[in-house]
Amino acid sequence: MAKFCTWCGAPLEPGARFCGECGGRILETVMVDGSRERTDDLRGFDIVDGRSLPADATLRMDRDAVVVPSDTKAKRFSLDSAKKGPNKLLVALGVVAALVVLVVAAAVFAYATGAVPLRGSDSDQGVSASESAAEAAHDEAAQSPAPAVAPVEDKPADVPRETEIFESLAAAYDKLAAYDERIGGDGGCVEEFNASFLARSMDARLKAKQTVDTLLAELQADVDGLKGMAIPSTSAYAAQAADVIELYECQIGRVQALAEAWAVDVGYEIPSEHKDEILAAYSKSSAGSTSKHLARYDELYPKAKPHEVS
Repeated sequence: MAKFCTWCGAPLEPGARFCGECGGRILETVMVDGSRERTDDLRGFDIVDGRSLPADATLRMDRDAVVVPSDTKAKRFSLDSAKKGPNKLLVALGVVAALVVLVVAAAVFAYATGAVPLRGSDSDQGVSASESAAEAAHDEAAQSPAPAVAPVEDKPADVPRETEIFESLAAAYDKLAAYDERIGGDGGCVEEFNASFLARSMDARLKAKQTVDTLLAELQADVDGLKGMAIPSTSAYAAQAADVIELYECQIGRVQALAEAWAVDVGYEIPSEHKDEILAAYSKSSAGSTSKHLARYDELYPKAKPHEVS
């Protein structure tokens, strides 16, 4: 079957590697037969007679065919070849096509807006449409005012609103009555300490200690939350916040004394033999027979209830 040049269509001599008419190099599509007699693990396709064909000298058409420079030698290729990178010619053609599309789009836009007159007018003699479009786009960009830039302002600190401050203080104050009952009320931590700190049962004393430790952690979490609000000194609720925080610190002081006493207590199997040591840990925060924390709490609590400021 006669072959023809893929460039100019002229008939080809048998075995010709170049077209006698246009001089173009002849390409030939050959089928890959899957032979594994010789394979190249590095790159390209191997030919049975031992010559290696570089990957950039082939153009893969589909799974089973490649286009290679034609010559008179028989070829057999293997699918077991290394992966090739993107074809450089195809990549270059793609880039050129993209540039052409951009230039045409710019020219159409320029004509549509009247920025560039139609070719043949007196104002664009000797200037191509693409050059005119490029110049128009450049001039428009140069003449367009720079976009206004909003001034950068320092972001104010995250300050809570006055209503939020009041609501938080009121909620915290309302919890104090329940805390006071858990500390000094019937069956509270103080009563349990007096009844159990000399008990021989280690389990009972450890349970009482855990109750105190849990209560102390809850009080600390609440007061940390109030302090974390970062109420400014200029707030109408600054003084009220200070009073509520002080009330919590009074309760923490009361419970802390119990926690320290229990820590000493559970260190002994027979606590009655160490009664003085345990009571010393408990009374170190007392003023005489009355806890200084309790005395301050009783004094401040009635007059520290938060009230809304209009």
